[in-house]
Amino acid sequence: MKRWGIFLGLSAFLAVGWFCRPYLATIPDLCMFKHLCGIGCPGCGLTRSVAATVHFDFRQAIQFHIFGPLFVFGAIVAWGGALFDVRVPWNDRWTTVGLGISIALLLLYYGLRVWMGIVP
Repeated sequence: MKRWGIFLGLSAFLAVGWFCRPYLATIPDLCMFKHLCGIGCPGCGLTRSVAATVHFDFRQAIQFHIFGPLFVFGAIVAWGGALFDVRVPWNDRWTTVGLGISIALLLLYYGLRVWMGIVP
């Protein structure tokens, strides 16, 4: 049952990425971090990047946020794994290390974007 929940959740994620692209210019800015601090958060531009990636517009996706294509790739791999019931051995230590490296890279990329003045 958990497998189908993951499959349906990732299907919804990809479908939202596909259907929200035409409306991204008209959606109001919902980033609370931006409203409070006056500058975008580390994830600002990620929704637009995911939508552009799902539409195979990789150049624009990377301009919005470099992690968007990586998220979509990971979602497609996990979606296929859930669909075909692929079991991956889980190691909590390496998962924690991978998560820490991912967060560090996201914050490093955010710092670079702030320094260059390109945070949306």
